[in-house]
Amino acid sequence: MIFLSALNAQISRYDAKPTLAVFNFEGKAISDDNMTLLLDSLISELYKTNAFIMVEEHQMNEIILEQKYDNLDCRNQGCGIEIGMILGIKNIIVGSFEQIADSTIMKASMINVKNREIKKSVNKAYQGKLEGIFPLIQIAAWEFSELDPPREILKKAGLLTEEKNDDIFFNQWA
Repeated sequence: MIFLSALNAQISRYDAKPTLAVFNFEGKAISDDNMTLLLDSLISELYKTNAFIMVEEHQMNEIILEQKYDNLDCRNQGCGIEIGMILGIKNIIVGSFEQIADSTIMKASMINVKNREIKKSVNKAYQGKLEGIFPLIQIAAWEFSELDPPREILKKAGLLTEEKNDDIFFNQWA
């Protein structure tokens, strides 16, 4: 009986969701307020995927301060991996947002901390007003989780045309 309990605990640990921390992105020609909005959008959508145990910034900062690590404002892969190793995080996301004229570009990578390899890279670009990139950021979150994005997000991004009702097709032939 004890053996089965231990076996179940072992299996559930392996089946658990991976941990993920999103570090501050680098900003190029973009205001701090806009950076915050864009990054918050990505993090919020990652929560909605329910694919990860998200490690929040304040949680990371507490442990980092306890460990006396000196780089709280990590924005690159190297320090992200160091902090991920200190915290025992499985995956991290680092990246950048850049504005060039009327275009906004997002480049981000999910990195496996243990083997230091990029698991997934995502590049999104939108030409037009800044808020037009938000659906693309949401899609990126679903791509990181390796799940299909909800249809409404695809519609907002202009990547899904109007659905045809299959019932109409079948009713014509009935």
